[in-house]
Amino acid sequence: MKARLKSFGYALNGIREVIKSEMNMRIHLAASLLVIIMGLIFSLNWIEWIFIIICIALVLSAEIANTVVEKYLDTMHPEFNPNIGHIKDMAAAAVLILALSSFIIGMIIFIPKIIDLLT
Repeated sequence: MKARLKSFGYALNGIREVIKSEMNMRIHLAASLLVIIMGLIFSLNWIEWIFIIICIALVLSAEIANTVVEKYLDTMHPEFNPNIGHIKDMAAAAVLILALSSFIIGMIIFIPKIIDLLT
């Protein structure tokens, strides 16, 4: 049980480290907080919350994975290498695709609610 709790602590340390070191993670967290606040304001139903939670979890996890790829490659290959640059770009592209998809899902959920509020 102690080992399990210790590994949970390591994961929390990883989250703290990526928040501390990565501006993009802080941006994603701020956007996530804004979406959660909007979800509370607009009283999302449980299905909408499921989509929001999945989107947030995927984007944050992808940002962490991207950070791992970048830090690993920077450590293992500190010299400039165009192939390494392409790999890092592709990892960042995965985050971008998830973030854009999540934005679209958010718009599908929130735009009708905003229109209802304004009419």
